[in-house]
Amino acid sequence: MNANALKLEEVQVEEKEMFQNQLNKQKVEEHVIKVVSNNEIAKERKAENDMLKEDIAQLLGDSDEPMVVELPNGEFAVIKIRKNKREVLDREALAHVSKIDKDEFKSQLDFAMLVKQGKITTSMIKHCMAEKESKTVSIRVVKTNPLAKKRKKFKKNSF
Repeated sequence: MNANALKLEEVQVEEKEMFQNQLNKQKVEEHVIKVVSNNEIAKERKAENDMLKEDIAQLLGDSDEPMVVELPNGEFAVIKIRKNKREVLDREALAHVSKIDKDEFKSQLDFAMLVKQGKITTSMIKHCMAEKESKTVSIRVVKTNPLAKKRKKFKKNSF
C-alpha cells in the first residue's frame, strides 16, 4: 500500500509540475504578445510625433526664440527649434558631370576607386557639394515657466 501511495504522490507531483510548466508557458506567451503590441504602438506613436514635430517646425518658421506652452497638468513644455547645416554630396549632379550612372556611387570605397581610376576628381566632388539645412524640434517638460523667471529677473534689475 505504501508503494501505491508513493506512486500516486509521484504522479500528482508530476501533474503539478506539468500544470505549472503549461501555466508558465501561457504567461510567457501573453507577455510576449503584450511586448510586441507595445512595440507596435510605440512605433505608431513615434511616427505620429515625428509628423507633429514637422508641423510644429513649419508653423513656427524661422523663429529663434523658444516657445512655452502651459500643459493641462500645470507643467510647461519648452519648444526649441535647432537649425542644422551640413554639406551633402549631390550624387545626381556628380553623375551628370562625370557621365557615370549614379548607382555606382554607393559607398566611400566606390568613390575611392572612381577617383583612383580618374573617372571623377576631388574638384568634381567639391563642385557637387550642396549645403543642406534641416530643423529639429525639441520639446522638454519643466515644472516652472522659464519665461516667468526671465521676467522676474528683469523686473528685479529694473528697480
